[in-house]
Amino acid sequence: AVKAMDSLQALLHAHVLDARRDGLLEPVLTLLRRGAASADQAAIAERAAMLLLAAHESPAVMAHTRVSTVAAERNDADRAIGELQTAMDLDETHAETWARRAALHVREHRYEQGLADARRALELEPRHFAAVTLVGSALRGLRRFAEAREHFEDALRAHPWAPGVVTSIYQIDLALRIRSRADGVEADAEGRASETAADSEPAPTAPN
Repeated sequence: AVKAMDSLQALLHAHVLDARRDGLLEPVLTLLRRGAASADQAAIAERAAMLLLAAHESPAVMAHTRVSTVAAERNDADRAIGELQTAMDLDETHAETWARRAALHVREHRYEQGLADARRALELEPRHFAAVTLVGSALRGLRRFAEAREHFEDALRAHPWAPGVVTSIYQIDLALRIRSRADGVEADAEGRASETAADSEPAPTAPN
């Protein structure tokens, strides 16, 4: 059974590589961006796009990526990140590896590292819509809400059905309103304190 699964994975991997070499990624991303008429259609296009983005010529890179995925599912973030680092040592130009490590860093609240990795993924593959979302998530974690919102809007333009992105924008708008309200209360308090201080100053005495 294990050999059969390995053979199936190798076969699927070969087909995905052929599809990527044939330039299928761009049409799939266009379908995701413009052609999906429902969440189900978008999910199919998303899965196809992620397979194409993850494809790599090296079986070793793919093997370390699979082990990382299993470790992440078991909440072993250190093992998962270590496997991705090994994959990067083999090829540091694979955007998907950087995006996966960014996702793990964000999940572990290591937002600065997640932001750096997600941005590196976009440098290597600007069409990587998941990396755009990860930049937004890292910025939200750093409480850089306005910047995060911009990236989530970019993510929606690339993938209008992207799971959780609309909710993230709503949460950011709520956080920005709370921050604005708090700033207003603080400004009012400072204004009242200044008025009180002015009222308490002794009146100037008339010269003799």
